[in-house]
Amino acid sequence: HHQRAEANLQLALETLEQLYLPLAKDEFAEQIELTERDRRFLQKVQPFYEQLSAQKADDPQMLFVQAHAYLRVGNIYLNLRTNPDEKNAPAETALRQAIDKFEQLIGEFPGNLTYRQRLAQSYRSLGTLLSPHRRREAQQAYRTAIALYEPVVLESDSAWDYASRATCYRELKRYDESLADYRKAVELEPNNAHFHNTLCGLYSTWPAVHKRDRAVEHGQRAVELEPNNPKYYANLAYAYRWQGDFQAVREACAKALSLDTNQPDANRMMGEVLLREGNFDQALPFAHKAVQGNRHRPAMPVYKTRGEIYAKLGRFQEALADYNEAIELGPKQAWIRKSRAAVYCQVDQWDKALADITKAIELDPPDTNALTWCLPHLSNAPPSFHDELLKLGDRVIERLPDSGSAYAQRGMLLAHFERREQAFEDFTKAIDLTPDSAPLLRNTAWFVVRRPGWEAQAVDQALTSAQRASELRPKDAIFQNTLGVAHYRAGEFAQAIETLQKAEKLSPDAYSGYNNLFLAMAHWQLG
Repeated sequence: HHQRAEANLQLALETLEQLYLPLAKDEFAEQIELTERDRRFLQKVQPFYEQLSAQKADDPQMLFVQAHAYLRVGNIYLNLRTNPDEKNAPAETALRQAIDKFEQLIGEFPGNLTYRQRLAQSYRSLGTLLSPHRRREAQQAYRTAIALYEPVVLESDSAWDYASRATCYRELKRYDESLADYRKAVELEPNNAHFHNTLCGLYSTWPAVHKRDRAVEHGQRAVELEPNNPKYYANLAYAYRWQGDFQAVREACAKALSLDTNQPDANRMMGEVLLREGNFDQALPFAHKAVQGNRHRPAMPVYKTRGEIYAKLGRFQEALADYNEAIELGPKQAWIRKSRAAVYCQVDQWDKALADITKAIELDPPDTNALTWCLPHLSNAPPSFHDELLKLGDRVIERLPDSGSAYAQRGMLLAHFERREQAFEDFTKAIDLTPDSAPLLRNTAWFVVRRPGWEAQAVDQALTSAQRASELRPKDAIFQNTLGVAHYRAGEFAQAIETLQKAEKLSPDAYSGYNNLFLAMAHWQLG
């Protein structure tokens, strides 16, 4: 056991050294221009669009043709996103023209369901266009579309009409109604890969409908029906990610990229997997491709992922530039604020860091994780910064008195500052409020077992929490790592070795430093 301990310790030191050494690599600078196919498409669309604007519609049939053409043109511009400006003027102009003309038709023929269906589609597209920057207008567009779809779905019983209405419900965060409509669409067209792919995303993305096994089930069905669609593999990878099965994430991303090397979601998630494993220099090219792949659709997550990689590489100004871009695209997204706050901590801009953390917990919905996101970077923080964080922890509890996450985050903050008795009280309250949240159980356990000297009652609770968390996420190596460390703190050294080896097998090298460090100590204790 002593010989094994020395070997494990050497592996731990080597891995941790590689993990934290700053890496300086040349930036991947490939530029992707608008494709020739897109240019030809636009060259055909623009004259037709201008010709339509000059024509007069003297009868309902011509008015319908014109309105439908405006809808098609608006969707073309919306999908191409040739103008990433928030207004996207060509798309908005065309869609509003379509809405105006369809409303004229409905005024004349109020019982015509085809006109109502097309008008609903126009409002849905307008909502999609406006949602990144003009959220209130977008929500009104979605509500109008839902009202228009009501008599349409009752009469047509069309899978596509149900799916379209489901999209509007989803954007309004009415998840139960969205899920019901997508299920109806699948019931009507069980071999429609698009519907299965959408259900995969719905099940795996929003907490209100989290059923991760169902997400994978629908994702796998989508790729069975359309095995050459890279987007469906990328969505399946996202479902595996929620399960904590990162080997499956890697395989699904690799399949997507074998079909399309520029698929943005697959590139982003592959970058995230490599980031998670500590392979920052390998992750960066994937993040670059993810950003470039979204050139017509600027997206917050791709900038956030690349910003995280830049931060790990010690390229803080580039990280801040990406986070600034992400915040400009999504000013009300709390999770970007906390990431930028962590970078501000690393460049000793404490006032800006505190401002971002405060904003993150004030937004709706708040991100309680912002309280502890910067803890690894507080070695140079002034004492006043610690005091302000603790005050923010109290404010979060006042705002969210029934939130297990709020108590867990304040408890982790208290544990970090060695206020263990208060931390244990918060952890107990958090577990009582949210007994089946795997991340919460794992995090509260980790903040106890990562340092020695806690009371036996706290260690016992941490071990129980870690066991439950690992049952909920059996394929996630970090959950097994926490359980292994908890066994070690409880004096169960043989169980610690078995569990830590399982963690290493689940995700080789991802947590090798931490696994081998405690493996070394467990072997040493056994003598």
